Amino acid sequence: MLLLKRIISIQIVLIAVLTGLVVIKNNKVIKKNNIIDVISYKVEEANANNYYGRIYIDKIHLNEYFYSVNDMRNNVDKGIEILKPSIMPDKDNSKLFLASHSGNSNISYFKNIDKLNNNDEIIIYFQNNCYRYKVIDKYEIIKNGTLNIKEIEDNSLILITCVRDTNRQLVIISKKI
Repeated sequence: MLLLKRIISIQIVLIAVLTGLVVIKNNKVIKKNNIIDVISYKVEEANANNYYGRIYIDKIHLNEYFYSVNDMRNNVDKGIEILKPSIMPDKDNSKLFLASHSGNSNISYFKNIDKLNNNDEIIIYFQNNCYRYKVIDKYEIIKNGTLNIKEIEDNSLILITCVRDTNRQLVIISKKI
């Protein structure tokens, strides 16, 4: 049964690629036309690997999974980390804090978030739902082991990464739309 699901998943991907709906680069889906309609093929992979959610930012070609806050793989040195005390987007008062590296390694998923500007869209896929956010603020803070950030409203997504070659961190604030 699992093999059959995998074959069907691969067929969906091939159809999407051959019809020009999507482009795959480095084993990641890159938007070409309407990626939201065809991206569901990744659900099989997510279930097989116990992924908790996924972040998608078209502008910087980011399409990456993250793990539950209680999963040992939820670690900035392994990928995208959900920071405590995040409140997931399915809650009315959600505040999701995600951190990742910005260097040049294969786990530097936030290496291009500095290119985000106000009104750019970020999508979080969580528990079979799609949550859309618009960037509303971007600023730097001193990196000292503590997140000293401005007060955050409910229903927000906060992305955090180091600013290369400094003792600072970049904070991107986005609001659910």
